[in-house]
Formats: sequence, structure tokens, C-alpha cells
Amino acid sequence: MKKLYAADFNRLFKAWEEEGYEIYGPRRAEYGGDFFFNPVKSFEECEFNGFVNTLKPPKDFFFPQEATTLKLENGKVETVEESGKKVIFGIRPCDLEGLLILDKFYLENITDPFYRARRENTLLVAFACFNPLPTCFCKEAGAGPVAKRGFDLQVYDLGEVFLVEAGSEKGELYVREFPDAGDDLLEKLEEEKRKTLQKFTPRPWMEKHLHNFHVGKDSKIWRELGKYCFRCGGCNYLCPTCSCFNTFDLNYGHHVEQRREWDSCLLEGYHRMAGSNPKPDQATRMHFRFECKLSHEINKPYGRISCTGCGRCIQTCIGDAHMESLMLLMDKEGGEG
Repeated sequence: MKKLYAADFNRLFKAWEEEGYEIYGPRRAEYGGDFFFNPVKSFEECEFNGFVNTLKPPKDFFFPQEATTLKLENGKVETVEESGKKVIFGIRPCDLEGLLILDKFYLENITDPFYRARRENTLLVAFACFNPLPTCFCKEAGAGPVAKRGFDLQVYDLGEVFLVEAGSEKGELYVREFPDAGDDLLEKLEEEKRKTLQKFTPRPWMEKHLHNFHVGKDSKIWRELGKYCFRCGGCNYLCPTCSCFNTFDLNYGHHVEQRREWDSCLLEGYHRMAGSNPKPDQATRMHFRFECKLSHEINKPYGRISCTGCGRCIQTCIGDAHMESLMLLMDKEGGEG
């Protein structure tokens, strides 16, 4: 564990820029006040005051909301791949854990070349989260508030000083010349971790049901949740682990582009096939979504459930058809529905 001060991060920024990395850090939007990852040139340009997480998950760097994948012009097909080097400075543990799930989805068995090109050229600097929002439940989901894996560097903000942990050989190279943290700082860090766990909103229903999903498709729980869903797709779009997309072609006259865009399993058109729709109502679509997130059989390849407790679905859902609502209904119905 290394000890750094705020000014020391600019040395890292300079080293990354010299190696051709573009650095993205948290910045508050001018309108609305939400945080997003934007290009930054220095540590001072990052806005950590009030920052808990970005509105849009950083999966957008690797699996963009919309992107051109192929281009056909003059009879020639060109693959469009983005491979610029990036540093994501400030990724939270819940989003990092979500990214590891996407890694397995897009890089194992059948590899997605577009995702791989972006992933291999990105440096991940995680920031442990010591001030969770009331909607955060990463503790119950086993994805935070401290990252356990997947980062190149992890930063612990202790006020006037920062502790930095290397999680990869690449990360180790960047911080090896900084001094080691003393026992006093390590003890302070452990105390900060203990205090953070007490800041989470108590959610006994999450602890009881999140990792114990067994609600059948015919349960009345799905009809209840379906009544409150506005079919906006926001929970899917802002979820750090949702990986579904739609592909279509655009004809510009002089050339054709193949486009890829995020899709939502809560939209009717997602399930529609020629002649029928196997998920004809919102209740069946609700079951499909949450089974995908919580079923141990479906999530066996990932080694964990596909919910990281970031709380974005709670924040964005205008109808209360989110993960916590499901857990509360399971608790009310004894988990059987």
C-alpha cells in the first residue's frame, strides 16, 4: 500500500498522457447535477466533492450506448473498431464488479472484438466508496464498498492523504516509487472501512433474498411489479451488467452502416418474433429481467449474481418496479410469491 498526496496524482496523469492515454474522471454536469466521466488533464479537474457515482455506468466505454460496427462503401466492408488508450479514474467498486461480469459475457467462449479492443486498452483506477447513497446496497450484493479484484489501482481517500493499492503488474509500475503507508495510516484505513459499513441503509430483506432467488414465473409478484413499470428501459440502460443490444443497418445512399444500440428486455419489441411474442405482458417480462439478474443457474458462469447493488435502478425507476421492490415483495410473500 502506497501513500500519495493530491499533487502526486498529477505525476501519474503526466505519465499516462506521455504513454498516449486519454484520462476520464468524474465531473458534475452543468444542468441536473449528475456526475459523468469526462476527459480531464489534471487531478484538480476531477470533481470528487459530492461524487458517489456517475449516472451512466462506465460500461459505456467498452459497450457504447450506440456505435457503428461495420461500414459498407463502394463494395468494400470495413470493420469500425475503437482502440484508443483510456484511463478511467474514479470507477467505483460496484461498477468494476459489473465490468468483470461483462468481461465473461463478451470475452469468454465467443469473443466480441469491439469490446475486447476497448477493454485491452483501458487502465482502471478504482476509488473505494466511503460515503454510500441511501439507494446503495453494494454491501448486500457483495460488490463493495471496497473493490476486491479487477483494478489496476485502487485509491482510498483518507482526507489529506490517499492510500493507493496496486491490483495488477501494470498498476504496480506506476506507484512503485511512492513511499509505503505506515501502520498508522493502515489502521486509519481499517477504521474507515468499519465506519463505512455502518453508513448503509439497513436492508434486511436484501440480505435475506438477494442471493436466494426462487420466485416462479407464475408468481403474483410479477403481476404486481408489472403494474408499476412504465416501460422506459431506464433500469436496463443504467445497469452496469446489462449487456443486451439491437443491431440494424442504416442506408445513407452512398454508404451503409451497421449500428449497435443498447436494448431493454422490459420493452415489448425486445421479445417479439415473427408471428408471436413469448413475453406478451409486463409480468412475464419482469420475471425474465429479474431471473436474468438473480438466478444462480443463469449466473453460474459469472460466479456471482448479476446485480452489484449500485442502486441506479432504484434512483431511475419512476414506478417503483426496481430491485428493492422485488425484495420487499419476496419478503412479504415469504419468497414464494
